[in-house]
Amino acid sequence: MRWLHLIQKALNKKSSPVKTATFPHKLSPKRKSHSLCSGRMDEPFTAEEYHNVDLRSSTISERGSLHKSLCGPQHISSLQSHSSNEANISTGAIGVPIHLPPPAVKSCCGGDAERTLQYALVASKQMVGILLSVWVRDDLGRYVQHVNISSVRCGVMGYLGNKGSISISLRLHQTTFCFICSHLTSGEKEGDELRRNCDVNVILKRTYFSTRLKGSLPHTILEHDHVLWIGDLNYRLALPSTSMKSLLARRDWDALLERDQLHIERTAGRVFKGWHEGKICFPPTYKYRTGSDTYAVERRKFGQKRRTPAWCDRILWYGNGLKQLEYVRAESSFSDHRPVYAVFLAEVVPKKLKDFLV
Repeated sequence: MRWLHLIQKALNKKSSPVKTATFPHKLSPKRKSHSLCSGRMDEPFTAEEYHNVDLRSSTISERGSLHKSLCGPQHISSLQSHSSNEANISTGAIGVPIHLPPPAVKSCCGGDAERTLQYALVASKQMVGILLSVWVRDDLGRYVQHVNISSVRCGVMGYLGNKGSISISLRLHQTTFCFICSHLTSGEKEGDELRRNCDVNVILKRTYFSTRLKGSLPHTILEHDHVLWIGDLNYRLALPSTSMKSLLARRDWDALLERDQLHIERTAGRVFKGWHEGKICFPPTYKYRTGSDTYAVERRKFGQKRRTPAWCDRILWYGNGLKQLEYVRAESSFSDHRPVYAVFLAEVVPKKLKDFLV
């Protein structure tokens, strides 16, 4: 798949056929479960002045210290999750690098030496416009086990797959991870946020990882040690267009976020109860005119869907032992969304320690 080759090329300096990690166990059987559509708009107002934010990505050196640079995330992590949404995979991709301290590398002179880390594909799945892939650093591939995939279709009779989720479960050493990529119900009408809440609850309820092994392997999302939920969640801003333009011009993200539907619904305990999200310090990621840096605003014509800027693209996490280092957006204009990514530190229990504790 072209997208996997592009991701592999970004993670590894030398371009080569997509490399798949070798695991002690084969992929577990996947169980499919049970979406809707989106719309378009016109009339832009310039948002160029809102984007002069330092959006440099981060890299983590072999010694584990955090550095700022203008290069991509290829040296950041041990596990990387990438997702994209929309029927032609055209909206902003979302990346979640998870960092575990890499092994020390000795040079021929006896000192520490930087090396190019290589990543291999753990698993990937596409469901219409939803694509999720998980990558692992080469030297950790042998510690990844029990890889499992589950997909859920939301919406009308569960027949359409352009809304829903893909989830990938795995165990690294003795710690379980679950990565979810979702595309939730669109729309800005009053009550549409409740439909998105319903999508989340359906995904949590129907996502199931089947396994023939008895024991402590997780079957549901919340049974995992570390859970990361990424994607186009489609939550909008409950704010009149005129007020929104004023706050955007002032770059008053805190005031805008007070009217963010996801923030409101989480605070009320109606969705993502017990989940966490990092502080948002970047402009809304939607909706842009494709190929430009201008927000697209509706013309209020009959039958036209309302579209105003919003933070549709989000990253949330669940469970202890995850620490977010960074939560930013990138400036890629090939879509009407802007991609976001986060960097995490993850606690992982090695097998030897697990055996000792047991």
